Amino acid sequence: MTTSPPVFVDMSFVLTCCMVCMSLYYVKLPKTYLKGCVLTILGVIISYIVVTIWQFMEVTDTRLYVIFIAPTLLGVVVGVGIVFKFKPAQFPIFISFLTLISSLSSFTIVTSEFLKPTYFFLNENERRDTLDLLFIEICIGMAFSVFCFVGHIALLLRLVHIFPDTKLRVPLRGFFVISSLVLTVLFSTFIIFIRDNLVKMIFYFVSVGLVGISAFMVTMVDHSDLSIMTGLLESMSGWSVVVVGFLRQNEVVVFCGSIIGMYCITTAFDSCSTKQVSLLSLFFSNTKSTNDFDGVKKTVEVPQITLKEVGRMCLENQNIVIVPSYISTRTQNQIYFSDFLALMKEKEKNVRIAIHPNVEVLRGFLEIVMILGKVKSEDLCSFEINERMKDIDLAIILGDCRMTPYSSALWKKFEVDKALHTVVISDKQLIENKEENVLWCQTTIGSGLESLVDFLRHAIY
Repeated sequence: MTTSPPVFVDMSFVLTCCMVCMSLYYVKLPKTYLKGCVLTILGVIISYIVVTIWQFMEVTDTRLYVIFIAPTLLGVVVGVGIVFKFKPAQFPIFISFLTLISSLSSFTIVTSEFLKPTYFFLNENERRDTLDLLFIEICIGMAFSVFCFVGHIALLLRLVHIFPDTKLRVPLRGFFVISSLVLTVLFSTFIIFIRDNLVKMIFYFVSVGLVGISAFMVTMVDHSDLSIMTGLLESMSGWSVVVVGFLRQNEVVVFCGSIIGMYCITTAFDSCSTKQVSLLSLFFSNTKSTNDFDGVKKTVEVPQITLKEVGRMCLENQNIVIVPSYISTRTQNQIYFSDFLALMKEKEKNVRIAIHPNVEVLRGFLEIVMILGKVKSEDLCSFEINERMKDIDLAIILGDCRMTPYSSALWKKFEVDKALHTVVISDKQLIENKEENVLWCQTTIGSGLESLVDFLRHAIY
């Protein structure tokens, strides 16, 4: 039997994994962002699954190296083939499926200690001490793993339009809240079986923490920011596996947990940077720090129209493209956005959702558009694909869709000259270049969509 390596060896595993994840993640171009994510996640997840299976096997050190290298290479090869077959709108389903597997694998590794036969051959005192320690590990790791697992199941069901619609329009974070409450009840029942007062106190703090996270999700986090919160939970799940690895002196568990923990926290911070959202504002502010109007150097005079005129244009034109920005998917605007799309479809309009390349990289953006608007992948298109824009009668741009953290913001990016009419709905003038067919409707996104929905519902058509 081999001896366990010293602590500094495990720490080197963690540091190495952090550096590898950051380098893999940030070596990317704007238009290859999703492909880079898929390649990295796929390699990591396949390695993670294989190592989970390895927990139930006894292998030599030589086979340990093979079991890491082979799945990673296989994941890269399979990932290269997949990314060239997937459409951009299908990436949310694919990535959600991978993160679902990640949460399940994390749950398996944390709870696998219960399946080891050696536990049942301990004496009474050792068994009681081991049981208390295992409960602490599971309390930390299980919570966030199940959190993510339940949430991603709901997300996948909604993305593939299987999950039934509800008139109450309960947001997706409701599933996280329900799962946290269930876990809190389960942990509370465990407390009565624990004799150590210190362990009981730890359980109480963890239960309070779960309720606290749920309260933050309900009161502070927008639906559109839920993907960032999910990334943080996934990261916590990974780091809890690292804690298990340290306690069990298992460098394989430390290696796997640090990969998941570092990658998820990196994607969460990058999403905050792309959305121009402060991570602290998710917890300590009721309003987001998103500045939808940064980067506007100069503006030109643009003809203005009213919301009623915009509504008449929607009724008079058949082929319509809607370009949502991040602010159009915030909590107070989501229902109006969904109702607006539904009314357009009821009136038999050919509606497409155009996603600008610099906006589709936002983590969670496509998921929100597809779920709320009941948009299928074939209804989504890139605004830079000129061939699909030639037959457009009306383009409606909700807010500032430029949001270009990787490149300079140019109005020509939208190819507005391909549409017969283009209407920009925003409370500030965002147009920098003179365009003959561009009109501006001055109003906020929320009130503008609400007024449009009300007008279309009562309009005689």
